[in-house]
This record gives sequence, C-alpha cells and structure tokens, in this order.
Amino acid sequence: MAQTQVQKTKAIRFGSGVLKIDGTNLWLLDNAQLVVAFNVVQLRAHNGYSPVKKKIENIEFSAELYEVHLDNIQKIDSHGVLSNTAWSLVNVTGEALGTWWTVWSPIKLANKNANNTEVGSIVIDEDGSPLTNGTDYEVYVADGSNGEFGYTYIVPLTAQTGILDADYSYTPNTKKSITFSDLSKLVSYYEVKFVNTDENGKEFSLTIPKAYSTENLTLSFVSDDAVDETMKVPIKLTAFPDDNNTMLYIEDEQSVV
Repeated sequence: MAQTQVQKTKAIRFGSGVLKIDGTNLWLLDNAQLVVAFNVVQLRAHNGYSPVKKKIENIEFSAELYEVHLDNIQKIDSHGVLSNTAWSLVNVTGEALGTWWTVWSPIKLANKNANNTEVGSIVIDEDGSPLTNGTDYEVYVADGSNGEFGYTYIVPLTAQTGILDADYSYTPNTKKSITFSDLSKLVSYYEVKFVNTDENGKEFSLTIPKAYSTENLTLSFVSDDAVDETMKVPIKLTAFPDDNNTMLYIEDEQSVV
C-alpha cells in the first residue's frame, strides 16, 4: 500500500544536461555531479550546547569529458599555452638521405602532405648535383602495403656513392598544441553553468559564477579491443567567492507550478 502520493512531479528530475564554461559548451560528458560540502561547528560545554553554525567549506562540480578537444582542455586548465599551426606550404632543403643508396631499395622522405599525395618540387642531389627523375630514381606514394601510408618514397635506379639529400615542399596537417612548462601560474577563473532542460523547454540550472580547475590532467587510453569504451577526461571545478561573495546559485523553472 502506498504511503503517500507524488506532490510535485516536476521535482523528480530526469536526464543529464549541458555543461558550459564561460558560455562554451563542453559537449558529451558522463557522471556530472555537484557537491556542496559544509563545515558544521557546535560548542559543547559540560552543561549545554551552543547554537549550531554551518558554513560552506567547498563547492565542486565534477564530470568526465568524452570529447578531448584541446581548446576546451586549455580553457578548463589554463596552465598550458595553446597554439595553432596554420595549414601552409613548408619547404625542405637538404634532407639527408645518406652517403650512398641501394638500387631498388625505397627511401622514405621524412614529411608528408596532409592529403596523402606526392610532395612537390622534388630534387634529389648527389654531392650537390641534381639526379634525374625517371633515370636515376623514381617516386611513389605508399598505399600502406608498400610503405607507410601517404608518405613519398624515392626508389634508386642507379648506383650512387656520394652524399645524397632531398629538396621538396609539403603541406602538413593543421594542428593544435598545448605546451606545459615548469612554472607556477595564477589560476584562471570562469563561470560554470550546468543546465538540464525538460520536454517543455523548462530549465533546472546550477551556476558557479567564479570557479577554477582543481583536477589533474589525466588522459587514460583504453584497449584497442574495447569497442564500447573511449577515453574520458575527468574534470573538477571548484567554486571561489565572487565580488558579491556568491559561490553557487540554483534556478528552477521546472517545478514552479
């Protein structure tokens, strides 16, 4: 027999939500959780008790991120320096190929095009004199069965015993990088907001107006055979009092009526 009935159905929360750092969506995540830890103080005399006092000791929002995007990692952590390498042509001059080569033994050039095509403007020198493509050597791009996929290979056709080098140009992938240094830095603060939206578009939201990262950066790689698993990056965001001494506010549109 039921002892009571549901009083406010909309106070029963379903689903997860969207996590935003300064308005930036951090996309897919697991195990989102807010913990508000209190410090409770009560003086106990031999013959009585003082009124109980309660103060916030710590507020932490934690989750695990699926999408390991360096922009987001740098935003959360702020200790590393994020940089971007533009997609542009790179010229290579005098790449060493050795002091001799073996006929029909392919030599891989060190760099490749982002689109896995043959690198451009190839010049192979022997003791500073250019050799002839189609006479002294041939060129091919490996398909994975005849070398490392997408790399350009030089195939010697004539014996050479001098110093061999290669000039060519290639276009690498655009890349992002984060550089971490052995330095003490002030942390960066940002707004943390987690919003759960119901089927009627009503929101239940948690906002930490001023927070900073307190979690280590952990990148855990899973097994190649773990088809239903992936890397997830744990994050922990700790509240710091803002200019109004506010650490957290919770807003509810869902169970108002």
